[in-house]
Amino acid sequence: MRIFELILDFLAMVGSAVNVLLAILPFVAILFAGYLVYCYLDDLHCHRIAGSRILELDNLPPGKLRYLMLYLLDTLGYEAIVEEEPAEGENGKAEQKKLLGAFILVKKDETRFAVLAESRKNGVGQGVFTKLENAMDRYNCERGIIINNGKFNSFDRDAAGYGDIELWDRERIIRELLALQGIEDPKGRGIAFHFGNFFRWVWNGV
Repeated sequence: MRIFELILDFLAMVGSAVNVLLAILPFVAILFAGYLVYCYLDDLHCHRIAGSRILELDNLPPGKLRYLMLYLLDTLGYEAIVEEEPAEGENGKAEQKKLLGAFILVKKDETRFAVLAESRKNGVGQGVFTKLENAMDRYNCERGIIINNGKFNSFDRDAAGYGDIELWDRERIIRELLALQGIEDPKGRGIAFHFGNFFRWVWNGV
């Protein structure tokens, strides 16, 4: 009789445990699904970064970074301008060469742009805007572009909003590099693509 009671107690305990598991199972499933989505997005991000080859830009010296950005601008329809007018001052040509060395001058649809390429992680600051604006005045450029292989902060966005200066951040560069290599950017795809791609990713072994 005692053994029978123990068996009943054990079955009751198992039943209680099953009920608890069934109650928390939806929460466990939601957490697991959330974890899978997080891993999918992280994997997508890593493939996107690797495909764009943006990491190769991070350690480039300023001269090579400007050369690569000039090539990128050329693929986007911007035509390089060779500035031939001598700069003012006793050392005219030397000053001109020094100033132009920091800038890219391009033209698109008859609009002249002065472009400054930077590699700063979080914002470029007032000095960069001042330098670009001086070049825009000096070389009669209607607009300016700051290409930063990093992020812009709130000050940069506010400063650009007061003038004719475009801000191209790391995200913009990644998109353009992917397009340049003929790689379709998955970040720009709709929910239908990611829905199907997510399940293919899970099916293939995560």
